[in-house]
Amino acid sequence: MMIRSYRWKQAGDQEEAQRWLATYHPIYVSNKIPLLGPGGSQEIWAGRIFVLSQTSCAHAELVRGATAVSGRALDHFALQVVMGGFVEMHHHGGTVTARAGDLLLLDLQAPVRLIRGTDNGPSADLTLWIPRASLPAKFADLTGRHGTLAKAAAPGASVVSAALQAMLAQVDLVTAAEMDEIASGIALLAVQILTLAARRTSAVEPSNSLPLDSFVIISRYIENHLAAKDLSADSLVKTFGLSRTSLYRLFEPTGGVASYIRARRLARVQQEITAGGFGNRRIAPIAYRYGFRNIPAFNRAFKSTYGQTPREALMATRSSLPSSAGSSHAPGKLVQWLLDIS
Repeated sequence: MMIRSYRWKQAGDQEEAQRWLATYHPIYVSNKIPLLGPGGSQEIWAGRIFVLSQTSCAHAELVRGATAVSGRALDHFALQVVMGGFVEMHHHGGTVTARAGDLLLLDLQAPVRLIRGTDNGPSADLTLWIPRASLPAKFADLTGRHGTLAKAAAPGASVVSAALQAMLAQVDLVTAAEMDEIASGIALLAVQILTLAARRTSAVEPSNSLPLDSFVIISRYIENHLAAKDLSADSLVKTFGLSRTSLYRLFEPTGGVASYIRARRLARVQQEITAGGFGNRRIAPIAYRYGFRNIPAFNRAFKSTYGQTPREALMATRSSLPSSAGSSHAPGKLVQWLLDIS
């Protein structure tokens, strides 16, 4: 099987900018038309398991959209190498800024707002899209690693960056199976490098695997009980038999357990209102279902997290494709291929 490829370069008009954004639909949406500038482009290569993409623009603000398309989950990680400009990432763990040579890990199941901008050249990135199911069990749940940044000078970061660039140079010369073998090795190396980077910057250095294992178990429980009215630090302490101090220590790197629960609830609401087929349903009942009793406070929290109000997020989803591209709920080229390899 040969690698599938897609290449596009902008011609400079607004419709072209919308087409650049449409490639990401519905992973990312935006209520602002991207500024492509000279050299705006997208290139995508798909094997049977992994997808590699390279994009360039002058400025874009992207917000996480739906994580499921036609009932199928987009359960992937994005391993991103910043090639030029910068990427400012806002998520529940805080804000990080990546510049040329830095590595970022994004979990498509987690909320995020990305601002891409320029210093002296275009904002460019090289991204390997990794299905969660392709990783060994010890790496398959990286919930706590969303937003991990490894600076260019961090141990091993330059090795991963060089490996991805070498893969890019040969991507037209290999088969899909060969691309997947190469990508698999790079993905495992990158996860190890990013895990090391997270430990070096964390205020809590785990002495063994138990803290991470406990975080994985509890975060999965939270994900499955987001609509429970009594979901809180108190209920988690009772359910898992932990001390309050131990629970707080586990979630300290993510901003705290209450902050984590709120972020995951915000993400679930955001996923529902930006999913295809939302129609004219009201946003408030969905917010109530996930524990938000004060709608003005919910709107403020949503905008603080995603850079837009819930209504703006809904309208951005409806208008994120150019009129010539057909249905506003149709997945873009990148998403089509991610679904193919799921």
